Amino acid sequence: MINERCTINVGEPMKTRYLAATALVVLLLGACVTAPPSQNEGRVAEVIELINDGSVEALVNQSHVPFFFDAELLVRSTDIDLMWSGLRKAGFEIAPVGFAVEPAGPADYPRIADTFDMESFFSPAGYFPEDAGWVVVDSSAGQMLILLGDRIGRLPVIFGIARVR
Repeated sequence: MINERCTINVGEPMKTRYLAATALVVLLLGACVTAPPSQNEGRVAEVIELINDGSVEALVNQSHVPFFFDAELLVRSTDIDLMWSGLRKAGFEIAPVGFAVEPAGPADYPRIADTFDMESFFSPAGYFPEDAGWVVVDSSAGQMLILLGDRIGRLPVIFGIARVR
């Protein structure tokens, strides 16, 4: 024989377990829809800060090899080091106000240059990251595109930088 008091005691733990399970499912689903580091505005802001204030060594370490600079492919880390060193010496800086983050795809290569090199770089069989994102920023050199993807530590990897044409 089940009395009313026993039913209440058995029902409360079940209700608590159900609510806990529901909350866990909601949290897991929420984690699945978060942006990858390459499209996370907070992480992108950290990359911009690194470009503005970081050491050349840190920039080289955060850069992908090969790397595109405008329409040129830099295929050696020493070339990337020279590029970041030259930009630093020239006073290159990305304006700290306003940037847009958008997903990038392999078909986007003409944004940089409509060349075989860029098409190869952007191909999924090439170097193009699955979680790629464009960052469109204003800089002392005009509007720039930065391609980010993957990550090293907390920050996305810099795959290239170019002027908007």
